[in-house]
Amino acid sequence: MRYEELTIEGRNAVLEAFRSGKTIDKLFVQDGCKDGPIQSIVREARKADTIISFVPRERLDQMSETGKHQGVIAHAAAYEYAEVEDILKAAEEKGEPPFIFLLDGIEDPHNLGAIIRTANLAGAHGVIIPKHRAAGLTATVAKTSAGALNYTPVAKVTNLVKTMEDLKGKKVAYSSGTSSEDILNNTLTKAGMTMSDIQAVDMDASGIVTAMISGGVDACATWSPNSLKIMEEIPEATKLADNMTFKDTTVSLASWIVTPKYAEENQDTILRFTKALFKGMDYAADDHYEETAKAVADITKTDEASVFDQRGDADWLTGKEVSEGAADGTVENYYKIQQENFIAGGQVEKEVPVADYVMLDNMIEAGK
Repeated sequence: MRYEELTIEGRNAVLEAFRSGKTIDKLFVQDGCKDGPIQSIVREARKADTIISFVPRERLDQMSETGKHQGVIAHAAAYEYAEVEDILKAAEEKGEPPFIFLLDGIEDPHNLGAIIRTANLAGAHGVIIPKHRAAGLTATVAKTSAGALNYTPVAKVTNLVKTMEDLKGKKVAYSSGTSSEDILNNTLTKAGMTMSDIQAVDMDASGIVTAMISGGVDACATWSPNSLKIMEEIPEATKLADNMTFKDTTVSLASWIVTPKYAEENQDTILRFTKALFKGMDYAADDHYEETAKAVADITKTDEASVFDQRGDADWLTGKEVSEGAADGTVENYYKIQQENFIAGGQVEKEVPVADYVMLDNMIEAGK
């Protein structure tokens, strides 16, 4: 039997492939391309629960066999996937207990094909593979299985982390030295685990979204709007924890940072900036969230709805509350808690007086 690699290029061809019901394992879209036809293809891909990777045009040029990809390339399955229910039903009809091969992280198509062949020889009722970080049913898999793929159904499931305990052994992305690491450590502690129980991947925050959406990692610790983007792209994803989960034991502080030299030479500028910041915080808190979200979205070139949704991610203080908290020791205590967590996690070696690096006097003055 002759097998063909099913690579589909071009906007019309890819869109028709989705609409005809063809099983698409992965869709590659040119990063930054958001015109009508591309958006239609992306919508169809999401409806079909297809993995979507946004890549540079150069990557598509390298992948293209025709040189006319038009910003989109799809990889279709050489065989149709079965449903898990079909595999279980087949075992029931034979009056046998289900005998299923459960695979995780088999990314080499030759290995997947060989395992399917072994499953067939062993009399397995089927094979289950994860959606992410795994080879699909390509022509190479079909060839290597030596025909077993014709007799052994393969189902594909979403390999999601649903509970904190599910993190064990999984690849988890985070950004060290930030609130990302802080909340990850707290989450692991709550589940009775440590960093040694997971495959921790330290990366820049800007790369976490791509890694998560592409299936490069199983879970991640990040902040808004990154978390909102991930939840939007992976609707079936689960949020295990956020800032509010551990608000009694930890804090995630957003701080404006300057060098000691700049602070010393520009005290008046910093004070005026802080006053303006407090004024903006008070205005947003005074029932102006929608207006503020629109302004922030326009300035940062981000989605207005995503910005608006961030208001529930934490307890947002007003400028007045920050100024009063700086005066009565509340803000200083927030930084002490943060520092204690960093010391416990090994990111900071020893305790440092908060007043040595936080301009509490500036906050107090700005609130007058």
